[in-house]
Amino acid sequence: MPLVAAKCTECGGSVQVDSEKKAMICENCGNAFIVQEAINHFNTNYFNTTNKTTNISNSIVNIHEQQDKDFVIEAGMLKKYCGESTSVTVPDNVIGIGERAFSGLVFLQTIELPNQLKTIGYRAFSGCIGLTSISIPESVEIIEKEAFKGCIGLIDIFLPEGVKSLGAHAFYNCTKLSSVTLPTSLQSIKGEAFLGCKNLLTITIPNNKKVYRALLSHALDDCPAKKVLQDKKYRDIESPDTDIEQRRNDYEAYQSGRNCCKYCGGELNIFREKCTSCGKAQ
Repeated sequence: MPLVAAKCTECGGSVQVDSEKKAMICENCGNAFIVQEAINHFNTNYFNTTNKTTNISNSIVNIHEQQDKDFVIEAGMLKKYCGESTSVTVPDNVIGIGERAFSGLVFLQTIELPNQLKTIGYRAFSGCIGLTSISIPESVEIIEKEAFKGCIGLIDIFLPEGVKSLGAHAFYNCTKLSSVTLPTSLQSIKGEAFLGCKNLLTITIPNNKKVYRALLSHALDDCPAKKVLQDKKYRDIESPDTDIEQRRNDYEAYQSGRNCCKYCGGELNIFREKCTSCGKAQ
């Protein structure tokens, strides 16, 4: 028999049901679909037509609860939150937070994300000014453009290992944000990811030259953390083959007034105009 196209009633995903099989499982959320053969088998063998009862044990019957009406979910993507709670727990079957799913919900204060979440979409939480903290699960790989734009209540952000991409303006104008930790898995930071984070002073970065350059070139504009990175001279990232501890010791010596290069900690020429190690003018 041919496959019959159907929509999963649990998550909205597309499934194909073989009418010769007794059931079909949605690959996205695991919801089961019973077909005509199984219904006929039930009526013939288990259903008592006289008193409208069944002798199937409750212990072997799986009952799917009705999907929470607060969430609009299609094929694992949370399209929209329609509730009014200040504290939200996203269902376990969600693998992506869709575009503007929570955008502008000023009453939202806390949110718990599922452990299998992969993406946080465009402007997913933008304008959630009441959101004070968010724990991003290790399963997340992509945080898209403007995902947390204008979340002025956020104070600390920890991006776990697994996050690979941070979109442009991802934390734009998060004015109370003071501390950020970036993972070693991070491969890309788009333009001005932290633009307008005027209180961002502490940032922990991976030993990744591409990320380091992106932070100093555009991602940290208007942030005091940019000056901190420059002042600390993370030149070990620019020159990973150089002894890190020695670089730091050299810079500390420079700060103490010794005749050292302000960029790499090396010795200056006799006129103190150019570094004999990196060649940069002072």
